[in-house]
Amino acid sequence: MCSKMINSQAEFSFNFLRKNDGSSKTTIFSPLSISTALAMVFLGAKRNTAKEIENVIGNGVENDEEIHLYFSSFLNYISSGNLKEVILESANRLYLKKDFKLLDTFINGITEYYRGEIELVDFLQSANVANVS
Repeated sequence: MCSKMINSQAEFSFNFLRKNDGSSKTTIFSPLSISTALAMVFLGAKRNTAKEIENVIGNGVENDEEIHLYFSSFLNYISSGNLKEVILESANRLYLKKDFKLLDTFINGITEYYRGEIELVDFLQSANVANVS
């Protein structure tokens, strides 16, 4: 794995945890989950949004592909069963408005890099919204 991405992720995680110092006693944060979600958004982001996300989760990397390959490798590793005495499961799913059109490159990237799924939901139906939460 790229050392720039490892350092960037460590920095993101520590900064995030410092800013969320435990003042809420009932909330648990997972920097890994948050950075993975940001990376999935980054896959479809452009211009300023893409640059801002890149600065947060992949500061100093050479190109976008490096970010996606890092997460792909990491997610594959944690689900491989190679972690001794540790069970860590991850599920990545995007819920989008039923009629929202996505580029095939985005859909393929979510599947390829993040082992993710995309579910189209009619958010106007309260039962559907309850199932998402």
